[in-house]
Amino acid sequence: MKMERFLVCAVASLSIACLLVSCRNGNNEQSSASGARSIDGANKSLTSSSEENDPDKALKDNIRAFLTESYPADSIKSVSLAPTHIDVKILTDFSANDRQPSDWDNIVQTAKSMNLGILSACPEGTEQTSAIMYLIDADNNNLLTVKDGEVSYSTFSGANSVDVPTDNPNTITMDEFNAIKTGMTYQEVFDIVGGRGETISESDIGLGDEYYTVMYEWQGEGIPGANANVMFQGGKVVNKAQFGLE
Repeated sequence: MKMERFLVCAVASLSIACLLVSCRNGNNEQSSASGARSIDGANKSLTSSSEENDPDKALKDNIRAFLTESYPADSIKSVSLAPTHIDVKILTDFSANDRQPSDWDNIVQTAKSMNLGILSACPEGTEQTSAIMYLIDADNNNLLTVKDGEVSYSTFSGANSVDVPTDNPNTITMDEFNAIKTGMTYQEVFDIVGGRGETISESDIGLGDEYYTVMYEWQGEGIPGANANVMFQGGKVVNKAQFGLE
């Protein structure tokens, strides 16, 4: 009899313990799920709030929508806002190493027209009062710069056009580097080197073409990794540097 009473008590105790564990686990799971939903909801709320409170996003979307009238949406690589102007980069399907496209004049006219229209796509009261558009190739080389409807730089035509020599490799040697002098034009440097190089930086502070600065890099002949950089300001050489040329 005592044994039976002991077994009944033991079974009852075990049942109560299992019930308590089950309730505790259920509460934890419910709490975890609730917490996860709360965090997820908070993240969505923060993201939504951030997008809604970003004044630049609406402006950039307006500009992108306008540009798609002439350019595919996926070719609009960037729209950025500086304190006084808007920068736009458009990816083209030709390269700086190509010869001038047969329809280059039409490409330039379209860029000038779209560049002028950028500000008209902005809401009234927009702080930026100027727009600069760059047409670039897949290697990020600048092919055309249009500012407020006027061409300030063109790889293929005008004052900055370049006739690529056909009998000179597209690399730079120490002799060629030494032949580059301060004050030389873009064309003169390319006549020496034999190639366009790669645009690695550029700056337009909005004070005129004479302050437009661009730096080009050429792969060099010499030790592994040999290269040379040449900086132009206002279309003239102002600085140069090299590594490992022979």
